[in-house]
Amino acid sequence: MEDQKAQPKITEMNNLVKSLQEQLALMEAENQVLRKQIMEGIEALIDCAVNRVGMVHAKPVSAFTIYNCLLNWKSFQAEKTCVFDQLLQMLDTAAKNDNVADDLAYWLANASSLLILLQTNLKASTRTGLRKQKGLLKMEEGLHASSGRHQVEANYPALLFKLQLTTFVEAMYTTTRENLKKELTPLLSVAIQAPRAAKASIVRGQSFKNTDSPRKSFSDARGSAFSNSIAESPRKSFSDARGPSFKNSMQESHWKSITDNLSDSYIMLQENGVPAILIEKIMCQIFSFINVQLFNSILLRRECCTFSNGEYLKYGLSELEAWCEKLEELQIGSAWDELEHIKQATAFLALNVQQLYRICTQYWDDKYNSQSLSPNVLNNMRALMTDETSDVDSSDFLLDDDASIPFTLFEISSAVQVKEFTQFTLPKEILGIPALKLPQQ
Repeated sequence: MEDQKAQPKITEMNNLVKSLQEQLALMEAENQVLRKQIMEGIEALIDCAVNRVGMVHAKPVSAFTIYNCLLNWKSFQAEKTCVFDQLLQMLDTAAKNDNVADDLAYWLANASSLLILLQTNLKASTRTGLRKQKGLLKMEEGLHASSGRHQVEANYPALLFKLQLTTFVEAMYTTTRENLKKELTPLLSVAIQAPRAAKASIVRGQSFKNTDSPRKSFSDARGSAFSNSIAESPRKSFSDARGPSFKNSMQESHWKSITDNLSDSYIMLQENGVPAILIEKIMCQIFSFINVQLFNSILLRRECCTFSNGEYLKYGLSELEAWCEKLEELQIGSAWDELEHIKQATAFLALNVQQLYRICTQYWDDKYNSQSLSPNVLNNMRALMTDETSDVDSSDFLLDDDASIPFTLFEISSAVQVKEFTQFTLPKEILGIPALKLPQQ
């Protein structure tokens, strides 16, 4: 009797279990379809980035495509997702190909632009209690620099991705900067010392054709060709802009190769959409590197510390100053100011006692063979140095190259115009990719 009463309940329970199993199977099937769609979307997104979909209004399209996909897929709010790992793997693979300067600039542009978008549009979720967990507190403080517009709440995976992306941008910046230094090093090694032909002309009583007014002659010779070459033909060599009078001069060609290299580097960064603030930081550190190399060579190599070499360096500095003036409107910041020590050494100004002593003992007049400073003056300088340091022959007078990261995330995000990053429309070709599932804008 009791079994008969229990049978309907057992049947009802079995039906309920069967129904739940069917629902779970259906949900699993839907999840499989969803996972497949997500993976297809990620693959399509990575293809867009790897295949270089170009620039719009001097902004890298890939960075904005990635951000819009993450926003539309609600990846920022997800508690768990594989999309960030896939993107980081893509960036890591790209970073390993660090021998191609153009590729490095492309990935630096996209990674930094994406980072600016995250910094501008994300805020830490108030529901996750992450404020004091996993080292994200400092990062979140930057996130709350509100742009005055609606921000998307981000959970831990998105915040961690932003932190990892920051590290990646810093690494790519460093690699790009160091590669540019490597390109300049052999050019500087030649330009540090005046060519023999130039020395001979000075000894015979001649001087550089631009010694009296190098900047005026340089500007007159180049006219507007420098700025026009950027606007009209960015990849065009700057060698054609200076006119025929410069082409066969050995003493000028060495410095021209340096300014040409600087121009090519600047254009490469600009063409790939690297944010202006990062271009400015790179160029300032490159000029700081030039300053260190030239100044230390004067202090270490006696053949560089001559009258004629001083004339040669004055000419070279006028070339660099003219280059800075031509690019002033295109934002290279205070790059010219980074040459402070070599400018002072060339003019023999405002150096400390150790540096003055080193230059005085190294210097020799290869033009008139005149005496430098008297032994009494040198002895007094040496005594003064002895009072300041116990090791007179130390190398403390040398400059150190700046290998720091000269920017913060808040600085680069504050330097851009918010509307440039918020009023960006993706190209129709990107919006038309089905796997991305982007809404029409």
